[in-house]
Amino acid sequence: MTMVDNYGFKSNELRMIESILEENREIIIERWHEYFKKGGK
Repeated sequence: MTMVDNYGFKSNELRMIESILEENREIIIERWHEYFKKGGK
């Protein structure tokens, strides 16, 4: 996963967001695939 846009977050907020995303990377990807395998909602 890669963050593409900032939308005004401060650098410390971006680091926190990146950390949360990295900690939950596998779950996020798994849920992404589950959602789109079903054709979305």
